[in-house]
Amino acid sequence: MGGSSKQVTGYQYFANFLLFIGNPIEKLLNINFDKRGWIANERISYRSNGEMIYIEKPNLYGENEGGVYGTLRVKHGTNTQTPCTLYKKYLDENGIPVSAYPYQSYILFGGGGFPQGAYGLSEAELEAVGDELEVNDRYYNGGFYLGNSGYMKEMLLWPKRTRIRNDGSAQWYANTVERPWICEIGTNQFTELSATAKAEIESVKWKAIDQNSGVTVSDKKLTEQFSFYFTTGGTIGAIGQIAASINFSKPVFNGYFFINGSADDTGILEVTNASAILLDSFGIPSFGAGYVWLIKIDDGATSVDLSFKVTNTQTIYHAARISLSYESSYDIEPYAPENYDINPIHKIREILTDDTAMNKPESDVNNINFMKAADRIWDEGLGISWAITEKSCIDAINELCSHIEAGIRINRQTGLYEMVLFRDDFFEESEIHALAESKIKSISFEVQNADDVVNQLNVSYYDRNNIKDASFSISENASIKNMQGRVNAESADFPYFMNQRNAAIVAQWKLKQFTSPCWKGTFTTGFNEARKWNRYDIVKLNWSRKGIVDLPVRIMSINLGDGVDNTVSIDFVEVVPFSDELTSTVVIDDKIDTAPLPPQPILFKAFELSYFEAVQAQGQRTVDDELAYNPDAGYVAVVAQRSQNNSLNAQMHTDAGTGYENSAVIQYCETAQLDQLIDRLTSSFILKNVGDLESVRIGSQIFINNEIMVFQGFDTASKLLTVKRGALDSIPQIHADDSVLFFADDFVAIDSTEYADSEVINVKALSMTPSGVLDLNAVSAQSVEIQSRAIRPYPPANVKVNGEYWPEEVETDLILTWVDRNRSQQTGGSILGWFDTGVTLENGVTYQLILIERDASEIELRTQNLSLGTLNTYTFATSAMNANTRTIEITLKSLRNGYECYQSFNHTVELSQFFSAPYNLNVEFKND
Repeated sequence: MGGSSKQVTGYQYFANFLLFIGNPIEKLLNINFDKRGWIANERISYRSNGEMIYIEKPNLYGENEGGVYGTLRVKHGTNTQTPCTLYKKYLDENGIPVSAYPYQSYILFGGGGFPQGAYGLSEAELEAVGDELEVNDRYYNGGFYLGNSGYMKEMLLWPKRTRIRNDGSAQWYANTVERPWICEIGTNQFTELSATAKAEIESVKWKAIDQNSGVTVSDKKLTEQFSFYFTTGGTIGAIGQIAASINFSKPVFNGYFFINGSADDTGILEVTNASAILLDSFGIPSFGAGYVWLIKIDDGATSVDLSFKVTNTQTIYHAARISLSYESSYDIEPYAPENYDINPIHKIREILTDDTAMNKPESDVNNINFMKAADRIWDEGLGISWAITEKSCIDAINELCSHIEAGIRINRQTGLYEMVLFRDDFFEESEIHALAESKIKSISFEVQNADDVVNQLNVSYYDRNNIKDASFSISENASIKNMQGRVNAESADFPYFMNQRNAAIVAQWKLKQFTSPCWKGTFTTGFNEARKWNRYDIVKLNWSRKGIVDLPVRIMSINLGDGVDNTVSIDFVEVVPFSDELTSTVVIDDKIDTAPLPPQPILFKAFELSYFEAVQAQGQRTVDDELAYNPDAGYVAVVAQRSQNNSLNAQMHTDAGTGYENSAVIQYCETAQLDQLIDRLTSSFILKNVGDLESVRIGSQIFINNEIMVFQGFDTASKLLTVKRGALDSIPQIHADDSVLFFADDFVAIDSTEYADSEVINVKALSMTPSGVLDLNAVSAQSVEIQSRAIRPYPPANVKVNGEYWPEEVETDLILTWVDRNRSQQTGGSILGWFDTGVTLENGVTYQLILIERDASEIELRTQNLSLGTLNTYTFATSAMNANTRTIEITLKSLRNGYECYQSFNHTVELSQFFSAPYNLNVEFKND
């Protein structure tokens, strides 16, 4: 009968405004409003003239605060960019000259929809039209929606500038064949494949050959596992091998997939060769380990040949398993470089040469040396990101060097800037200096870290996923044990590392230096060649009195004398090998700060509101008045389970055929699952996956499938739930194992819209977190057909057939008994269960009994439709039954003013077959 009345609850605010980012960028990767998550949706590139991004998060800040939506016109700061059309239009109208702001990146918020069909334009066409593409009315043209508070909330911008320099020119040493985009360093990012793409992948086949046994397995699906078992001929330490070939010709598949491998506790499984590119290994191959290899299929490749090797180190019998998978915590396509950082070597070089920084000529940089350092850092994956407003160039370079364990110097022989990475293998053997003991005039030693060893680092870094500073600790256990458990900690700060992985790697290197006893000191020499040495060079030192032979030390400073005394004085520190493993275990604490979980789908149950719940929500007088005016009215309600800890509530969205509307806020209820099948008579049973049932109110409702139960108690030790069955307008039913129980208590969310009988309403429940609301398309709808439930009388309860509940057969007359229920009376106090005693019958209610007799072949013989008035018993005599009747289907329901009860009692009994005289029975006795 229509919907609820609408009223103004607030105002939405729209604006057009310009926001400057700063120097040139490559693109705007993402934008984050009020730290609610990164949200860049559709985008169109205008190449050198920027890009357009559409944002659509109207509920980002919550139901009352609104959100954001509209277009962003992003200018990247090229010297050829043109003014934004809308910006120019506004200023021209006021006679203000407009600039395109070359070499400045900025964003214009608002002013038009997202142009349809722009994807079909050529590159030249996009360059030409820039912002001039005609907008349509797909989205609001009046500005960018700011929310309902009247001001723009704080936003975080994520610009990318790795492949261009600060002035917009091409990046130095940007790309090589061996290292694609060496100026970028990042982590592998994978997104979920579409259903269509997954279906295509399913057709990919592969085969494997056990090279030991010769057994071949062919036509395996990509996701099927292949296990192989072999003996090593009685030779301990022998190698077993298996070859696998994956054919991607049907269809041709270019992209990324994973090999999942595991070996038993006596072997190590390795990928020994592959025609594809082995990109990464997630997990270190070790005894009994399961690990994953990421394989890339090059363009044009139709097959991949792999060889798996199992080294059996202890026994002569071995087992291993391999499988190919796209169902992983990582996923195949696309391999997205959106989280890439810049190579810090490139950043250091830029600080040296940029005209806004140190402005050194590029000829002052040793490019060969810088390339070598950039290669090594790219291989190690130690990328950085930063955004600074003011910092001295020297401080910035020193901080970057600290992040990667490196130093910068001016070579005293060439006058060129050089990078030195503090790795024991960075210098070639020919670049390491040798110094005979006889050439040392004097020397002083001491053992570094001898007295107060630092054995723990408290490490801080920036967690990009959480958009906040994060920390963890890393300890050297052997050192702590040697110090009788005493922990001596220092801090290590890595503000430009965006993930724990990079911070942990460098922190381990630093901790190894702290915990490794090593020599440091000063020596003097008159050796003339020493005057050509440079800071951070490595010298092999010899000093027999200390038993030192070819000790590699790093030069930390050089003093060439004062012109009178030309003795060279060198401060040094022993080189601690980085490439060797620590002698003891390094333990990295679990992160306290975990990535905020975005809104997840939730378990919910949608249903039509019962009379009892309507009275609880609106009051009995209001409900009765509304039903008197429109008895066919019905309301939709929902209960839902909390999906995640950071979700406080959810939104109820309903659609009656005109589109989904936000109908109510859902407060989560507790849930549990059946650990067993239960029949209609069971009132105590075991649960699993139990929520906080201690908070549930005794006497409150439990929804399970189409039955309402009443909570009576729960034993936390045994997980035994006690209930009343078949409450209100429901009757007891059989429920399968794993059925979900919703402990509704006071957490029923109700759509206030009044619906008419037979309308079908689609319902979705969307979880809400501080980062936003679950996307509407991510939820499957539940349909509720309105049946005017609130006006219908309650069904008869405690129905017995010949004194039993749901008997399988009867031997005498069919005798039915039942008790009365009263919808209008049962609105307060304790809720009655189906097995409870009767109450005063609701005014106007009568009972109807339908009896259907069938023969042995299930053929219907007779149907009786009996109006029983207000009786509570009925007898169907055997003598009145059809002679061929074998089963009787019983349907007992209540009626009032033409409305039947919401659920009816329905049961079929079988008639026992009696023997006719003479019986002629034979009895045989056995001595058992």
